[in-house]
Amino acid sequence: MQQNLTQLEILQGRGEPLGLTNIFHFSKHPVTQADLSYQSSQLTPDFLSAFDIPLIAGRNISEQEWQDKAKVMLINENLAQLLSPDQPIESLLNTEFEKAKIIGIVGNTFNLMTRNKLQAISYQHLNYQTQQEIKLLMQLPAGEAFATQTLQQLALAFDPSIDQVEMRTLNEYWNAATADTRMLFYFTNLLTLLTLALAAIGMAGLATSLTEQKRFELAIRMATGASRNQLLRLVLAQASWLLFSGLCAGVIFATLVYTSLQPKIASLPAFDLMPIILIDLLLIIIVLIATLWPAKRIINRAPMQALREL
Repeated sequence: MQQNLTQLEILQGRGEPLGLTNIFHFSKHPVTQADLSYQSSQLTPDFLSAFDIPLIAGRNISEQEWQDKAKVMLINENLAQLLSPDQPIESLLNTEFEKAKIIGIVGNTFNLMTRNKLQAISYQHLNYQTQQEIKLLMQLPAGEAFATQTLQQLALAFDPSIDQVEMRTLNEYWNAATADTRMLFYFTNLLTLLTLALAAIGMAGLATSLTEQKRFELAIRMATGASRNQLLRLVLAQASWLLFSGLCAGVIFATLVYTSLQPKIASLPAFDLMPIILIDLLLIIIVLIATLWPAKRIINRAPMQALREL
């Protein structure tokens, strides 16, 4: 087209002053923290001259800054007045706004979107101003892997304006997307295991203590002719009320608390009684071992020896 039309001049960017490609921003005033809205458009070195936009103060972006995608911007007169209502607009030069350095102030332009209302506009490099991404999904045959380096070289050679090429497998993408959730899951499981361990240690200690308190009674019953099976049944009967009353109260309390919290917390799964049953079985086994172990030590001794050791 340029060869056929010798007078045609191709501009460096896609920016235009009419507001067709502008992007709206909603921010806060850096000093007063008042609500601030403005538009932004692409800035290239030939933008001002191509559309006859007057430069009121400061300077235009240089070719080198544009090539380096420097964090610099021009603002129009209306945005300058919003940022500095009580000071000369020239005082904004070389100050920072939205992580970019203001290097120049230009005149206001007509905007198709706002018509007669003058709009605050900033002009800066498009690639700095907005992040554009192209995402492609590729499926390989079973047993084959991505040649990551080769694909990156091809993508960069296809378009020199591409800044970065990132490639991830579905597993890598899934791991990155669920990293926070998995960390919370592991942390919750760790706290649950610690709580169960403390509960088991507490119940085991209590059961052992109660059994040790029965040493004198067991020795007397042994001396009076009670069999070992009778003594074991006695110990289990005395420990059963503590075990089953505590487990029943715990199951009821846990069920009520969980069912009341589930409608309020969306991440909680549906209530399932099976984990509670498994935990109760584990605690029953721990309590039985903690109860029978010291009782067996006493019962396995001779009656008179057990009395002498008390």
